Amino acid sequence: MRRHAMLFPGKFPLFIVLIAVAAFIAGLLVRPFIKDERIYQAYARYVLDQPPHKQKPDEVGVFDTVAGTDFSGLVTVNSLQDVKVRRQALAAFIWRGAPSPFGRYPEQVEAGSTVPFIDIPGLERVERLEIRMPLGVTSVATVLVPQHQRSCLMLYQEGHRVSFLERKRLLRRFVDSGCQVIALSLPLTGGDNSRPLIDHPRFGRILLNDPDKLEILETKNFSTLQYFLTPPIVALNHVLKDRTFQRIGMTGFSGGGWVTTLVAALDPRIQRSYAIAGSVPLTVHAAALNWGSYEQRMGRLYEIANYPELYVMAAAGQGRRHTQYYNVSDPCCFAGNNWAYWAEALPLHARKLGGKLVTKAYDLERHAIGPDVASLVARDFTSFTSTATPDKLPESP
Repeated sequence: MRRHAMLFPGKFPLFIVLIAVAAFIAGLLVRPFIKDERIYQAYARYVLDQPPHKQKPDEVGVFDTVAGTDFSGLVTVNSLQDVKVRRQALAAFIWRGAPSPFGRYPEQVEAGSTVPFIDIPGLERVERLEIRMPLGVTSVATVLVPQHQRSCLMLYQEGHRVSFLERKRLLRRFVDSGCQVIALSLPLTGGDNSRPLIDHPRFGRILLNDPDKLEILETKNFSTLQYFLTPPIVALNHVLKDRTFQRIGMTGFSGGGWVTTLVAALDPRIQRSYAIAGSVPLTVHAAALNWGSYEQRMGRLYEIANYPELYVMAAAGQGRRHTQYYNVSDPCCFAGNNWAYWAEALPLHARKLGGKLVTKAYDLERHAIGPDVASLVARDFTSFTSTATPDKLPESP
């Protein structure tokens, strides 16, 4: 150290500065000879070597984690008593801090208008049912009563961001068959449902104008799932109050297919249910994290009854049947052939409980029901024969 000090007495900092300047000048001189492409290629190789954030399905759209799941083993509902217990647990979770919908009726009923359905001939009348829920959220169910009635009732639930009015062709199929129809849009969507402005004590002023916003209202003592599931059950109570039906069914598309599965699992009055592009087990959600809205991935709910169990519960009971439709080319959600793995595993569980579970695929390059599926659903529902009359208000789960 002393030798260095003798060689550069008092000039050691200047020596460092000179080296830095020389290195900078050398960098400027060498830089033109370095190909930028080499740098980018090296960086690209580095990026490609990183573990992927999402899983990739195989050539037929199946995730390896789905193929490796024992869906039959996920079902722990083995008797009708088990089904009853799960219904009670689900209802306690969904309507915690709120009245059960099974003893409720609409707060307001308006009858006589057919204006929104002027292009659906053969209607005797239209009823407008207001179902009021906490924080100013009101959903309107529309009852279509045909002039020439048969003993059948179909509920139709639309999905996210659109109105059931876009399904007039499907609704007309049921009306033409003489069936009453209860048509609903999801909360905060459609032309009649409310979109309240609330002052949240923690988050400030919020306009509730999209079902996905309901997630922020979820608390330990308040479930936002009631907003989705209360309206169809309350509307069904109203229609069944004064008359009986030999056949009662429910169908829905996308988010409405999810509602259809949950309502059919909770309410044994639904004899035939058809969920179209509506839900998948959570192993698929875990592989494709952008699929489904918050209510479809709520772990606390599906710990009570997972999707395979919900599908079985929707079919459980003598003469009941639940059908899941999946669009294998859906650009929105649930595409691919993952459905085949639970389609094979679950029907035996439903048969043991007296019902039938069916899973079917169709192929459209858009997120839609399609005329073929609409025809299948309408034809199946309007043609089946029922010996039961499950029109009594069920015991509250």
